[in-house]
Amino acid sequence: MNTQDKIVFFHSASTWMEGRAVEQLKRAAELPGMIAAAGMPDLHPGLSAPVGAALLSEGVIYPELAGGDVGCGIALFRTGLAAGKFKAAKLERRLLAHLPETPEYEFPAQWPAWLRRDLGTAGHGNHFVELTGFEEVRDPVRAETLGIDRRNLWLLVHSGSRGHGQALLERTPKGGLVPESEPGRKYLAAHDRLLEWAKLNRRLIAAGFLAAAGSDGELVSDNCHNSILPAPAGSGWIHRKGAAATAEGAPFVIAGSRGTFSYLVEPAGEQSRNLWSAAHGAGRKWNRQGTRSRLETRFKPENLKRTRLGSVVVCSDRQLLYEEAPEAYKNIETVVDDLAAAGVIRVIGVLRPVLTWKSPKEGE
Repeated sequence: MNTQDKIVFFHSASTWMEGRAVEQLKRAAELPGMIAAAGMPDLHPGLSAPVGAALLSEGVIYPELAGGDVGCGIALFRTGLAAGKFKAAKLERRLLAHLPETPEYEFPAQWPAWLRRDLGTAGHGNHFVELTGFEEVRDPVRAETLGIDRRNLWLLVHSGSRGHGQALLERTPKGGLVPESEPGRKYLAAHDRLLEWAKLNRRLIAAGFLAAAGSDGELVSDNCHNSILPAPAGSGWIHRKGAAATAEGAPFVIAGSRGTFSYLVEPAGEQSRNLWSAAHGAGRKWNRQGTRSRLETRFKPENLKRTRLGSVVVCSDRQLLYEEAPEAYKNIETVVDDLAAAGVIRVIGVLRPVLTWKSPKEGE
């Protein structure tokens, strides 16, 4: 099959797509055993493989296509915080004075002790913890079944495997692995454990953050977007890098950048064409160095701690403030509209940020 015929893109003509990202996806689709590829509207270049993509292989897996942050995902929690009474400035002062503490938890007996490292921490880069509220409900019937109450705040946690995934990638043989081979089995067993580790970590992060905010929370959605998993239908393996998994049909969040809206959505229609995957966020428009060089002459750090939506950004790392500014990302509304127009998702509601916490460098 021609490489071009293997790839389906889900962006409209109005969505900008960097040529290097498209070339990375084409090269990945040319790997031996690759059957199909899906490029999402948030597609952008990664270190060696594109972000915002899903690829289907048969008889072989490629760990580098999932990357070094296996298990990374976004969880959504219902909180007991009243939207109308919440004071962002008060929590901002508390977070700047004391990092959220990791709550007590039951550590799985079958996990090695070194996996305790970094549990309860969000990490650096584009990871974040965000209090948010529903700006708009697009599907009232579905929202009611999910218990969405606009009077309360919600919590988003975006985090991954905190260095453990990168360590796994570095000790894994390069190139394709036969899943049934000893290296393949070892990789997949460690990979699956890190998926569970990352889920537990997001729950611990949420519990610690909400304790600092004086509330508790209830998990509503947790979606992993870096993984290699068996295809839902037939044989083969789905590689996802920055692509939300839709096979279970559960609601998930497509995150905007800090200072823009995020969207609670659910899969729509037959999902095999998009490889049971969807965008996980807005997708970068500028790389980190380019973002800093563009914005450092335009904004002081203090200007970036309050967004155009009126939300608060809590971040003690000056470099990270610039690197993760909203200007660095594509238009989230366009990304979501493209997927909805393609029949991949339905929008349930629109989330407006209230306070976004970014991890400092210490303990990243």
